[in-house]
Amino acid sequence: MIAVGSCAFVCVQIALIPFGMVPPAWFTACSALLGAGVVLGARLACPAGWSRVVLWPVLLVLGAYGAATALGSNPALSAQRFISLPLQALIFPCVQLCALRRRTLTALLVAVAIAVVAMAFDGIWARLAGGSPFHDLGIEKGRRAGSQGNANDMAAAAALLPVAFAAVPPAANRAWIVLIACAGAVPGLAVASRQAMGGWAVACASWAVSTGTRRRAVTVALGIVGVLVSAAVLHPGLRKRVGMLLDDGLGMRQQLILYGWDRFLDRPLLGWGPGLYRELHSAGIASGWQSGGEPLPNVVIPWVHCLPLELLIDGGLVGLAVMSIVAGVALRRAWQARSGKDIADRAALGGGCALVVLASIGLVDLSMLKEWVRSVTWLALGLAFLQRHQPDSMPREDQP
Repeated sequence: MIAVGSCAFVCVQIALIPFGMVPPAWFTACSALLGAGVVLGARLACPAGWSRVVLWPVLLVLGAYGAATALGSNPALSAQRFISLPLQALIFPCVQLCALRRRTLTALLVAVAIAVVAMAFDGIWARLAGGSPFHDLGIEKGRRAGSQGNANDMAAAAALLPVAFAAVPPAANRAWIVLIACAGAVPGLAVASRQAMGGWAVACASWAVSTGTRRRAVTVALGIVGVLVSAAVLHPGLRKRVGMLLDDGLGMRQQLILYGWDRFLDRPLLGWGPGLYRELHSAGIASGWQSGGEPLPNVVIPWVHCLPLELLIDGGLVGLAVMSIVAGVALRRAWQARSGKDIADRAALGGGCALVVLASIGLVDLSMLKEWVRSVTWLALGLAFLQRHQPDSMPREDQP
């Protein structure tokens, strides 16, 4: 029951991503009760399973965010904007509890694959009909952004893609991997998002490098290059955005990064507090900040569009160090799972590759303010930490 409840909780959190909506308060409360109840039940009633759960990463991250909030420039506003972080953090232990049974871990991986397919459907709908098939949402600046409201948030499909790959058994036909990869490319192509397509390329390449031979990795890399070049040439929207990249480089992101770096230098140790870049940006506009004669964009911008820099602004060197340690250990454990053939090893690899995708896209976008970024981050970390914590004795029907 612990494994089933954990699987249900994580699947609910992942199922929210394709819809691109913040759930109502009652739904969030029920989810919190389910997640907390499963974790507490495992702690009290399943000591064997609980002994395999790693908790220090989630405690370390929540502690860093708590300290940054309490000591930041606006604790109340930071707490309000990150109020759901503890709920999403429950994904981390629940993923590990889900892995107590092979069938529930398989169900979780399949659910992630279904989420990728759902986002592909959403992208196709946005391309053909505009808006969202799930709720009433307008077109963002002339771009069909789908249910996410922001075209670049279709990158969620790319971040989930390696975990979806892990749902395919090694003995299965490779056509399943190709089909899932195609589904993962649809959201980015449909909304002409460079971030989503770049994340898709990283997802496919990292999975090929982690699971295949060198020859297969080279073949996959050539295929990825072919897809990207073809998309840039044949897709009018992507062709336009690639042209903008070649002409303007980082564009306004350059000013955001330079300004964000200045703000980090003002409070380098513990930062300004989580989620406060919007207010810092407004203050920069009011003060007339410039770099190279260029002022800040005079628009409301909630995040700095560079995830490592956001961590520095929000939590200072302490916050970045905490996240780097947790992510570094997770990647190391995922890499160690390459030689295993068990589903937990594939899941750990998928989690590690998902972290690589998030880190790659995060260099030019993403923010921990976004619910889906937090959920996928905790999912990827939880899977990566499965590698050394599998049951030594499972029921025969749960053995691979």
